[in-house]
Amino acid sequence: MGLGTVSLESALAGATVETPRSSNLRLFHWVPDERVLYVTFRGGREYKYMLVQAGVVRGLYEASSRGSYFGRNIRKRYPYVRLG
Repeated sequence: MGLGTVSLESALAGATVETPRSSNLRLFHWVPDERVLYVTFRGGREYKYMLVQAGVVRGLYEASSRGSYFGRNIRKRYPYVRLG
């Protein structure tokens, strides 16, 4: 299972990944055909990040600190909208 609740292959195919060890991120879900990454934070805020490549999602999945990886490689680097 790797570092997530699902395998990397499943995550890259669109499965939702829960992040129980992250103090910041609760879960993420990537839609490969649309290159859209949905991220839900521990506080309940939800965002949709657009134009996210598979390599970035792989990096998020494999990161020892997903919150830090997200801050360095996704936040403010991709267009996004707040959903909730």
